[in-house]
Amino acid sequence: MVLKFDAESHHGIVCLYCGTRTMLPPAVEKRLSFKDDVAPKNPVFLVRCRLCLKEAPYGPEEIVAFQDVA
Repeated sequence: MVLKFDAESHHGIVCLYCGTRTMLPPAVEKRLSFKDDVAPKNPVFLVRCRLCLKEAPYGPEEIVAFQDVA
């Protein structure tokens, strides 16, 4: 018997304060989607950590892909 699972890739950041993984809000993901050939005007965005509730600025180079299994 073979068990199948879906592996989905989600984008997020690692909190600068506590190191917790935090998913990007949909508005930020939409703003950073590079489907158009135009780079976003302001590549720095604020994300609030779900664990420590601190907010910090993050750039596109700090976005990581998280693999979750369902």
